[in-house]
Amino acid sequence: MELLEREDDVAALDRAANPAARAHGGTVVLVSGEAGIGKSALVRRFAERVPGRVAWGWSDALETPTPLAAVRDVAAALGLDDDLVETADAARMSRALAEALAGAGAPRAVVLEDLHWADAATLDVVRSLARRVAQLRTALVLTFRDEPPTPELRGLLGDLAGMPGVVRIRLAPLSVEAVGVLAAGTDFDAGRLHERTAGNPFFVTEVVAAGEELPRTVRDAVLARVGRLGPAARNVVEIVAVGGIRLERGLVATAAGAEFPAADEAVAAGVLSAEDDALGFRHELARRAVRSDIPPARLASIHRRLLDALRAAPARHDLARLVAHAIGADDHAAVLELAPLAAAEAAAAGSHREAAAHLRAALAVAGGEPDDRRAELLEAYAREADTIDDPTAAEAAIADAVALRRGRGEDLRLVDDLVRLAAIAFSLGRTTEADAASREAVELAERHPPGRELAAAYRRRAALRMLTRDTDEAIEWGDRALALARTIGDDALLAGALNATGSARIVRSEFEAGVADLRESLDVARRAGLDYDACAAFTNLGSASGEIGQYRFADAVLTEGMAEAGTADVDVFHHYMQAWRALTRLHLGDAAGAAEDAHAVLGRDGTAAISRIMALLALGRLRARRGDPGADEALDDALALAESSDTLQRIAPVRAARAEAAWLAGDDDRAAAEAEAALPLAVAKRHPVFAAELTWWLRAAGREPAVPEWADGPYAAMAAGDWAAAARGWAERGAVFEEQLARGFAEAPEAIEAVRALEAMGAPPAAEALRRRLRAAGVGNLPRGPRASTRDDPFGLTRRESEVLALVADGASNQAIAERLSLSVRTVDHHVSAILGKLGVATRGAAAALARRAESETP
Repeated sequence: MELLEREDDVAALDRAANPAARAHGGTVVLVSGEAGIGKSALVRRFAERVPGRVAWGWSDALETPTPLAAVRDVAAALGLDDDLVETADAARMSRALAEALAGAGAPRAVVLEDLHWADAATLDVVRSLARRVAQLRTALVLTFRDEPPTPELRGLLGDLAGMPGVVRIRLAPLSVEAVGVLAAGTDFDAGRLHERTAGNPFFVTEVVAAGEELPRTVRDAVLARVGRLGPAARNVVEIVAVGGIRLERGLVATAAGAEFPAADEAVAAGVLSAEDDALGFRHELARRAVRSDIPPARLASIHRRLLDALRAAPARHDLARLVAHAIGADDHAAVLELAPLAAAEAAAAGSHREAAAHLRAALAVAGGEPDDRRAELLEAYAREADTIDDPTAAEAAIADAVALRRGRGEDLRLVDDLVRLAAIAFSLGRTTEADAASREAVELAERHPPGRELAAAYRRRAALRMLTRDTDEAIEWGDRALALARTIGDDALLAGALNATGSARIVRSEFEAGVADLRESLDVARRAGLDYDACAAFTNLGSASGEIGQYRFADAVLTEGMAEAGTADVDVFHHYMQAWRALTRLHLGDAAGAAEDAHAVLGRDGTAAISRIMALLALGRLRARRGDPGADEALDDALALAESSDTLQRIAPVRAARAEAAWLAGDDDRAAAEAEAALPLAVAKRHPVFAAELTWWLRAAGREPAVPEWADGPYAAMAAGDWAAAARGWAERGAVFEEQLARGFAEAPEAIEAVRALEAMGAPPAAEALRRRLRAAGVGNLPRGPRASTRDDPFGLTRRESEVLALVADGASNQAIAERLSLSVRTVDHHVSAILGKLGVATRGAAAALARRAESETP
């Protein structure tokens, strides 16, 4: 295919692969476009021009793709260890490739084609390499189609969008003039041909090759060319179409038998291409066209021949391909044999969605299998469905497995299933069912000598009680699990039990003891190489500390944990920690950082509900405190998700934030109603911090609630009217807004200073709420609210903030601004932070750009 109108795109790829043109190490280049637009042709032309080595990888055009297929191609091309190439999981592969691509002998470029077909593990490796792009010497070129992406690919593209060193190239259709060049020497009218093909280069060349008539579709054009072949050649073409876009000659020869020599006819006619030791189609569109024209009975026969050829081949072939042909051949025995093996391989590599698909295929034909075999398949499928966040499917499968195990009287296997059922039911918000399953698991396990199953049952019971904030029970069950886990030497159970007891102790205000448990959980997980459990320890250490108001400590832990989760590619914990860091940044007065983290979480597709709740909570509370629009919408969404969870740890903070927002708006009745909606549950659970905060908002709304004697923290001091102790407590935690709020309820001179401080930090609703209180108490000479100039400012900036922003736009440092305006550097720091928050940006550069744009648009 002639490469037309792609000069700028090739030049962009050339620049990306030129180390001299890059300010950082490597580059990620995203090449996208519709099927047939010329993505592969573009990267091949680019590879011909690159003065250095290019490593290639391809994803399979299989309904359930081979794990890590594309990156294994690259690993083999780089000469990495054969064992790594064959058996590595995503994490090992990521580390090995990153090391190889950062070395002196790294290729100039790595091309990974057809990521729209890639499995989840491959995309995890790509994400990991992209995060390390600054350390690489290589351009990472990724091609994919412009069509609705899989959830995994959509998530990857979302993550890449915010990374440095990412270049995007989207290929456009050809012009009428370029179509005319491709049709030169034929009778086709260029304008009509362009209209029919929409300028798609592959379609144009197929139409030209098809002859006199103008086919209506790519399929028609391809089949017209195939129709001119002899029967033997068409047979070979069909075998390749069923086998994949590229198929080894030896396999084709075995499957085609005596008709194989006719492959040369298909190559000569341009229907197939011959490359290295493989036959294939020039494009997947052509393969699909041929495959779609094969009658069902003949299609099953070809699948059977390819399955037999693969099994007879001396070399090991991908299990995913074997399963695909077994399904196509309707060979139930082969599916039952091969699909579980393919699922295990996929799960080991980190491709859990593909593992689940293989297990679904096995279950679809397992109706006549013995109960124990069906139970094993159901248990395996439940694990994978749970991993890919499909709890409904996971629950249905594990419930069926429970019924089968119960019918066979297999107590210990039943314990394992009940433990999993309890976890899944809780994630679906069915706390009562989860509790019943975990109780039964304990009762069954206690009928047998103590072992792993009993430890697992105790550990699950502890985790459930911790999550429902029944902390005394959580610690009791957790200590039992700990004793057994230490006895049997099970690191995973030990790490999990310590996580449950540590989290419960922190929430119960035993901060030091809880931190010690979670630090031990982290150490155990790290020593055992349990990345998931290590990230879980970081997550609970940070979130539990944030829940009780230890914001400085929590922020440091969450930042460290996010880095570890990013390295280990455990995104579910990375996202939850980022949502919680949005909250700690909010309380620490970093409005821009809070907004940045919250938007990052909410901007990802498929983010877990618990992460969205906390990000929405941070965003809603931030908007309410700044007086920005959208606060109620964010908090409404947070409440809907929190109530569906039916847990105190979600409901209480959202209700408290809604109470605060109502109080800031001057609606005391609504503030009281919000607090009263969650306070009884917080009291029933004896949560010392939630109960204190909700009691405080009732008092702020003019009610006279009793303060529980076990309430703890600065909110408890506020609810008791001890403003000095509350302010000290908030100052120790770094909570600048809450510190001034507590001072605002003190005697008039201090309260007036708090009003001024809240105005300066960009919290006018709180300042006005305190003015209302002081006026009602008869205090005069109050500081005024926002000047008319502030209300008229497009960003809601005060006059002083506008002056600071203008100097920021001029490139002045905080020190220089302080000297220019006769302010302290600390005051300027506060002004800059408030400005970033009001503008909704994270950096001084972004604020400066907004200021310059606003100035240019001012008449």
